[in-house]
Amino acid sequence: MLDEEPSEQGLARVKDGYQLWHESRTGLYFLTAHSEPLGSRPNFSDFLDRGICSKADISPIESLLAGELAELDLRKYEVSADLIHSAASLSKQLGMRVLVAEDTDDEYGMAVLAEDGRLHYLRLRTTLKDAPDDECGVEVVYRPETGFEIDRDPAGDIYGLAQTAIDDAFGVAGLNLVNFSDHKPTREQAKQRATGQGVSISAYLDSYGVFKRISHRPAQRTTREKLLLPFRILMTLLVVPFFLVGLMAYAIFFSGRRGRNGEINENYIVLIGVAVLALPIWGLVRLVGAMSGS
Repeated sequence: MLDEEPSEQGLARVKDGYQLWHESRTGLYFLTAHSEPLGSRPNFSDFLDRGICSKADISPIESLLAGELAELDLRKYEVSADLIHSAASLSKQLGMRVLVAEDTDDEYGMAVLAEDGRLHYLRLRTTLKDAPDDECGVEVVYRPETGFEIDRDPAGDIYGLAQTAIDDAFGVAGLNLVNFSDHKPTREQAKQRATGQGVSISAYLDSYGVFKRISHRPAQRTTREKLLLPFRILMTLLVVPFFLVGLMAYAIFFSGRRGRNGEINENYIVLIGVAVLALPIWGLVRLVGAMSGS
């Protein structure tokens, strides 16, 4: 999310590809992933995989994870260093401040405002220790000038963390990010729904965002990256069965045993899958060999 239109020179430095959208009601700009075919609306329902070319100073976040706020029951998976570095990288590429948010419908939610590769604002979802279930959910806010603060009464809406972050960063309140991330209904559908909510049809449709694509560019890959891409896809396809089997085995035999701060290591899951499948694969190889007479 951006509050100004980026320059052509800045966009040219975004090598991962993009679609740039302008939302006319709020004046905000949204940079989403490139797609083929191009979308008719921004797609906010997936995680972006953007390269990191500039790392921010995350020592304050490391201090938070080390227990700076003792009343928090903070887990490592609730803080994403990659999101901070991605925001920092994008702000350096575009030469302007950038707000990046990941807000899911479960435990995880985090938003980062970066400018010139530096962290200017962070908001993340976590819980308090020794608090009743209905009062334990909080959000932690960080600003370099004030340090950490705990928001003990965060917005309870779905994607409420991202909406609050947009208001904090750009002064834009009242967005319906649930509608932003959904398909825009037809006018006939809007007529039926708007009547039940007591709003006009145009106001209901506008709540889904009035987006216009300004520009777009596919990912810019080097010759080396293009040559390596088929091998990376092949390696991913080879690893997926081991990951799925490992995840199933982990859920069955190691349920409740998690690493530090509740983190589950993906490499560990793959190794479990390799261990589980090693004997069947060896047996299959022997069987094929016996059948072929070798």
